[in-house]
Amino acid sequence: MDAQAWPKLDAERDSPTLAVLHLAAQMLGKIRVAYSPWTNHGWHVALQPRANGLETLPTAAGDGRTFTLVLDLCRHAIVLWVSDESRGELPLNAGSISALHSRLIAMLDRNGLPSAFHGRPSEIEGAVPFAEDSGKRIYDRDSADRLRESLAAMLPAFERFRAGFAGKASPVHFWWAHSTSP
Repeated sequence: MDAQAWPKLDAERDSPTLAVLHLAAQMLGKIRVAYSPWTNHGWHVALQPRANGLETLPTAAGDGRTFTLVLDLCRHAIVLWVSDESRGELPLNAGSISALHSRLIAMLDRNGLPSAFHGRPSEIEGAVPFAEDSGKRIYDRDSADRLRESLAAMLPAFERFRAGFAGKASPVHFWWAHSTSP
């Protein structure tokens, strides 16, 4: 792809929205950590790139149902899909991380899904627990659109590289940050 065609992300302009998306991705990943068996290299907790954003792998609800959570950068929402055809949607512009966190738990609870997960962001020095992060957060749709376009532009490059590798190669993942602890 021509370097001119790559969407431009700017740290000063986009970092407030990228911070919201990073913390939202951490919440989705921590749900996978809490409710799925450990697999090698932690592949079960990485988010999967999709045309509309990033998605968890299906998670067992414990009652025969499964669910996925999508960080949908087209709808600018966390979208819940349940195997019984239930669906939920939570706008990403909640105003604060604590509001996003409480609304995510409420959406899972309304659908009878597991909702308890480790409440502190990983690998962020001095991280404030999600439930206590009540400071105003800015979510800009244009910044999120550029991130989605960037993910879409890099995916074919990573897939081409992976296809040409003769040895073992991992699928393309989005690592939201995690450790072996919750």
